Amino acid sequence: MKKKQSLTARFSMVVVLTVICIASCLGFLSYLTSKKLVQISMGNQAVSVSESVSKQVSAESFAKIREAMNQKESVQTITNMKEYKEIQHTLNFYKESMGMRYVFTMYRDDKKQLYYVVDGYDTQTKKDDISLPYDKETLENMLITPALYKTK
Repeated sequence: MKKKQSLTARFSMVVVLTVICIASCLGFLSYLTSKKLVQISMGNQAVSVSESVSKQVSAESFAKIREAMNQKESVQTITNMKEYKEIQHTLNFYKESMGMRYVFTMYRDDKKQLYYVVDGYDTQTKKDDISLPYDKETLENMLITPALYKTK
């Protein structure tokens, strides 16, 4: 009788452990799937916002700022330009209305280096979160998918 109870207890324990292992594996897979879906959704939203912003930013204004940068104008001169302020206002509007942390424009030089042109900061933005014209960025520091910058 005792042997039968011991065998039943062992069998029950094996079943319980198997169920726990399967549940843990399914939970982990569910977590990974959810995480990937959130990343894809956020990426799609970022692309959508960038497309909307690019339609609102004047190419002529951006070109004037880039020309000032090519002529090595000072950061203060550039940030005081009417075109800079217009683009900055547009970027900040999108940043605030879409609940994003950063919205900015960049360009890539012939050496494939990325430089900030206009950042959508406002008076409440922390100084460490502001990027000014001529500030260089590397893909390693970017918290976004580097593939976006390799193809554009």
